[in-house]
Amino acid sequence: MFAVPPLSQERARENSLDHQAFEAATHKTQDETRKQMRGEKMTPPKDLREVIRYMNNYIVLLEVIAGSDCPHLLLVLRLRNCLDREEERFEQTLDQKGL
Repeated sequence: MFAVPPLSQERARENSLDHQAFEAATHKTQDETRKQMRGEKMTPPKDLREVIRYMNNYIVLLEVIAGSDCPHLLLVLRLRNCLDREEERFEQTLDQKGL
């Protein structure tokens, strides 16, 4: 038989977070997912692309929780599509305001 050294509690938690982050990954990086799972605050988006990426994550969450017929989901989808379509125009405005 082989002896397996026990994992420290901290290392076991890190392994668990790694596994959960991998399973929960959608449009987020693994670091972002791990940060969220630890309960750390997310930094606000710095540009329109990041806003759209956050919205994509929210859309995935809404689809899982409320289903694809949810009126709020449909509203968020329309808003995301509008931001995506008008990206160039909105990006200029946000740059001027210092998002």
